[in-house]
Amino acid sequence: MGEVRSAIQSSLRREVAVKTVLDTESIPAQAALLKEAWAGGALEHPSVVPIHTITRIGNAAAVVMKRVAGTSWGDILESPSRHPRFSGEGALEAHLRVFVQVCHAIAFAHERGILHLDLKPENVMVGALGEVYVLDWGLAAATDDGPSWLTRAREMPLPAGTPTYMAPELAGALHDKVGRRTDVY
Repeated sequence: MGEVRSAIQSSLRREVAVKTVLDTESIPAQAALLKEAWAGGALEHPSVVPIHTITRIGNAAAVVMKRVAGTSWGDILESPSRHPRFSGEGALEAHLRVFVQVCHAIAFAHERGILHLDLKPENVMVGALGEVYVLDWGLAAATDDGPSWLTRAREMPLPAGTPTYMAPELAGALHDKVGRRTDVY
């Protein structure tokens, strides 16, 4: 649905990532991008990519965020040699450290009433120094006590997510069962 490109934020002379939608005429795609930015922007946590601003490129919305470099946890699981921390004797401990950081980020989101709903190794980035980021808040929804600007999980169209990682309540369109435990699954 979208693409992320590297850019230079000239006012601060720093490299940033800019996310836009592929179909710039699609109002639903624009709305989804804004929802993802608002969800990420509401979660100031070390393992959630900071959103710097929302702007326009032509007639389309663009989200400017921290540029993170690294390897997806999915790629590391597939081929541990892609990241030096995950091959050899300390590999299990390295994976557990990533897992714990993901759990902290998701617990933080849950405290604020936000559900990720598409957790999978491909949506976790591991940097060269071991930093961990939970990416892609595009399917985010709110718990009943969550932010009013975010669609309630029980109101979202289901099924939604990645089939091989989808919790049964998402796959089965059981709206009343979607909640914090859905991310835990």
